Amino acid sequence: MTTTTSPYRAIAKPIARWDAGPKVQGEAKYAGDLWFEGMLYGAVLRSPHDHAHLLSIDLSGARACPGVVAVLTASDILGRNAFGVMVPDQPILAFEKVRFQGEAIAVIVARTEEIARQALKRIKVSYQMQPAVFDPEIALREDAPLVHSDGNLLSHRQIHVGDINAGFATADLVLEATFRTQTVDHAYLEPEVAVAICNNDQITVWAPSQNPFKDQEQIAQALNLPLEQIRVINPAIGGSFGGKDDIALQIMAALAAYQTRRPVRFVNTREESVLSHPKRHAATLYYKVGATTQGRLTALQATIFANTGAYASFGPGIVALMAEMASGPYHIPHIAVDTYCVYTNCLIAGAMRGFGVPQVNFACESIIDMLAERLSIDPLEIRQRNIWRKGDTTSTGIRLKHEVGLAACLEMAERERRRLAARYKEKSRVDGKRYGFGLACSVMTTGFGFGIPDEATARIDWSAKGGVQLCLGGSEMGQGSVTAMIQIAAEELGLDYDEINVIVADTAQTPKAGTASASRLTYVQGSAVLLAAREAKANLLAEASRILRVQQEGLTYTAGVVWKTTAPEQRLSSEEIVHAAQREGRSVSGIGHFTFPYPAETKDTFGIGLPHVVYSYGTQVAVVEVAPRTGKVIVREISAIHEAGRIINPATAAGQIEGGVLMGVGYALYEEVRRKGEGWVINLSEYIIPTSIDAPEVQAIFVEGEEPTGPFGAKGLGEIGTVATAAAIANAIKDATGVRLQSLPMTAEALFIALQEENLCQ
Repeated sequence: MTTTTSPYRAIAKPIARWDAGPKVQGEAKYAGDLWFEGMLYGAVLRSPHDHAHLLSIDLSGARACPGVVAVLTASDILGRNAFGVMVPDQPILAFEKVRFQGEAIAVIVARTEEIARQALKRIKVSYQMQPAVFDPEIALREDAPLVHSDGNLLSHRQIHVGDINAGFATADLVLEATFRTQTVDHAYLEPEVAVAICNNDQITVWAPSQNPFKDQEQIAQALNLPLEQIRVINPAIGGSFGGKDDIALQIMAALAAYQTRRPVRFVNTREESVLSHPKRHAATLYYKVGATTQGRLTALQATIFANTGAYASFGPGIVALMAEMASGPYHIPHIAVDTYCVYTNCLIAGAMRGFGVPQVNFACESIIDMLAERLSIDPLEIRQRNIWRKGDTTSTGIRLKHEVGLAACLEMAERERRRLAARYKEKSRVDGKRYGFGLACSVMTTGFGFGIPDEATARIDWSAKGGVQLCLGGSEMGQGSVTAMIQIAAEELGLDYDEINVIVADTAQTPKAGTASASRLTYVQGSAVLLAAREAKANLLAEASRILRVQQEGLTYTAGVVWKTTAPEQRLSSEEIVHAAQREGRSVSGIGHFTFPYPAETKDTFGIGLPHVVYSYGTQVAVVEVAPRTGKVIVREISAIHEAGRIINPATAAGQIEGGVLMGVGYALYEEVRRKGEGWVINLSEYIIPTSIDAPEVQAIFVEGEEPTGPFGAKGLGEIGTVATAAAIANAIKDATGVRLQSLPMTAEALFIALQEENLCQ
């Protein structure tokens, strides 16, 4: 639901997703569905060890296996044997050393996948074991094993504002607490897959990727080929949530196709997927906050250690955002935050929905509730007294010049809390069960942040058959971004939804739009689409001006038709105009290029990626049912209230929030990738994720604002739905039981033990 209605004709309408029909009917083509004549199949040999030197690799047995076409190792890499979007520190195929269990060492290419996997068993690798380190704080000790020769500290980011000691000196109450969050898998339906073909040194790769243009660059570097010889195409994508922002099998498939001159397909098993693709960072968070007796926050100090695993992935960017968001959406005069991104021999951690913000939100929103309890102030009231408001300055020095939507979110949260309390008070009277209520606020950034180029280009071509073709470089992962882009174009051009055809994420046909991450596509690519539509309209008028021999000022445009303002009978359809232009060798198009509009006063004082300048806000109210004798927690309802500017499509926006909340439930209660014996939990039968049975009733409520720099006032929404859920559930569990859990996941076992320790199991 929304709190306002919209006067627009195309946006703010719950239009069905552009890709819904083909997916529901089983017609959508995923990379794993592709097949080409003469196709070969790849398999990857992965390290069984966490840390070891590679002494030798004997490939003779594999090469002798009937049906094997090629065996590739690091020596077969034609260009740079390294990849990574932020830090190119990960080998495509390991050499000299392996740093985590699951690291790729060699590739088999064979006539069938079965042959390829059997041949892997014939490769003999000699290892010299090395001591491993799994805890980031231990990894920073002087005597810790070195994951990389230049040290285990990948990056340190800090935000210090005011005088932290003075801030605590003025506090009437100071609280300290330690929080821990876990490693989490994306658990998407479709594992990593890549299909590649090579025709006359031109390589085409199909892969589910959040950033096909960055994949194109990294493939070209690895194969030592010009960029124009590499084409990357997105087929349908079966889920991503940040996990496919890193390149996975694409380079291996391209290399194998180039070496064999035949089509090659790689598909990870679920076990390979869990071992090889980056996870959500586990973190240890030390918090200290001070407040007056009136509940005014005076100081916040946080020291955070994030476990990035064996390679960087997006680690430096994630700890930067952790630093920026560690103090939440609160006006605090004195802040000292230090975040450390640390190499270990764990599985690699990287981008996942929320990009480090769910971790710090869990800590910040938990300790805010702890303050409220100690000060005998209502949890909602203490937030109202401290939230950002228009005119405030963030911890990174950004002045909030426009209305901040959090106050409106809290106002709606108060209504929802009263409604839910009345409902469950009656239920408790009838069923005798124990219910608890909790809330948490959230803030999430839009875009990459200052110092990182954040731009997008879109193209709109008028068609001789009527309507337009919209060319988009941003990936559609199921989030509904293409649908929103169509609505933006339709709104500006006055066309119907079905008059707009789309080409998506093909490096040979679509312009660059950057990655589908950072809650940026609606804002950045949407702005490019809006500019392209305006130019397409202007160019159509220019062509009509030539044909009708009338100055453009004397023409009127509506819904793809142009006419002479003083003589409406003299009119031309867009088809007629395009046909006339084509006869003279011209096309009629519009290109829109949008660059993130950072204010002139923005300064790179905190390092690349900070600060951000556009934020979305939220408050979630959770209702839990707790069984004290077992520790079992059932999340019954969550009211998820968010302000993300103008909502382009209420239906897809609600879907994003509902999905994000369910991911947050899993993060809060169930999910953890952990070591078991000498290895990692890699079977999803042991990795518990919430299903439809566990899904709470979710009320997605939008408090609409308007971002002046966004397309029709829109800003990012894709990640914020996950951010506050764990904290809201933790606060609700405390309300129901009197027990505060400070580590995720908050399993039934963990709660039962805590209840026993407090003698609260009855």
